Amino acid sequence: MKLRALLICLLPVLPLAAVPVFAQQQSERRVVQSPILTIDSDRVFNESAFGLRVADDVETQSAEISAENRLIEADLKAEERKLTDQRSHADIQFAGAAAEKLEGGGDSLLGDVLDRARVLAAAEMLGMAQQVFDTTLDYLKQRVQFNQVLATFQSLQHRMADLFADLAQMRSAVEAGLQAVDGGFGVARAA
Repeated sequence: MKLRALLICLLPVLPLAAVPVFAQQQSERRVVQSPILTIDSDRVFNESAFGLRVADDVETQSAEISAENRLIEADLKAEERKLTDQRSHADIQFAGAAAEKLEGGGDSLLGDVLDRARVLAAAEMLGMAQQVFDTTLDYLKQRVQFNQVLATFQSLQHRMADLFADLAQMRSAVEAGLQAVDGGFGVARAA
């Protein structure tokens, strides 16, 4: 009875005890056996009905998208331009190109996009104007003429003060535009 209980307790452990002996015998024979099943996923996908159907669907959709892109490209006009600081941009026109209205876009979508673009353009111009102001101020502080630093000339001080006030107004307008966009009401109404 005790032997039977001992065997029942050891039964799950016995296969584990035999593993090292089995592994040693296998290594002596140089035969590798693996209980892991290896599956070539590409082969299974390419040779199954599901895989062939998916590949066919992808090829069909790719052909449709390519044909649609060719139609759009035929109606697309792009003219490359250079800005004064030599950055390039393009004027792009979709004359006669087929388009679909975006879901959930509403009639105000174009106006919202243009409002954001206007505020971004104003912010970029403010940054450029600030850079020009800072560079000019540094120059006026360094350049000497008639044995005096240019920044000491009253007429130039007045011009710089006017430019500083203009920059403050520009900054205020850009911040108001950003608040209008963040607040959800149009930039035109905020102005």
